[in-house]
Amino acid sequence: MIGIFESNPIAREVMRAQSPEILILFKGASIFVGCALLVRLRMARVAELGSWAALAVMTALCIHWQSYSQGLGELTPQYAALSSGAFQCDTWVHWDSKP
Repeated sequence: MIGIFESNPIAREVMRAQSPEILILFKGASIFVGCALLVRLRMARVAELGSWAALAVMTALCIHWQSYSQGLGELTPQYAALSSGAFQCDTWVHWDSKP
C-alpha cells in the first residue's frame, strides 16, 4: 500500500477512487480545459496574461516539489506508520497496490 498527503479535496477524491483510469481522465481533462481556453482566447490580452500567470504558478510548484522531495528521506518512519493504517488522517490518501 502506498500513500500521499493530498490537500486538494478534488484530487483527494479522485485518488480515493483508486483507479488509474479516473486519475488519467482527471489529469487529461484538466490539461484539455486549460489548453482549450488558451486557444479559444489566444487573440485576447487576458489569455497572454493567463499564460504568464500559469507559467509562474507551474514554476512555483516545481520549486515546491523539489524542496518537498529533498525532505522525504527524513520522513520515512512517519510515512511507514501512515501506510500501515495505524492511525487516520483526513488528508492521507492510500492507493492499494493489490488488484
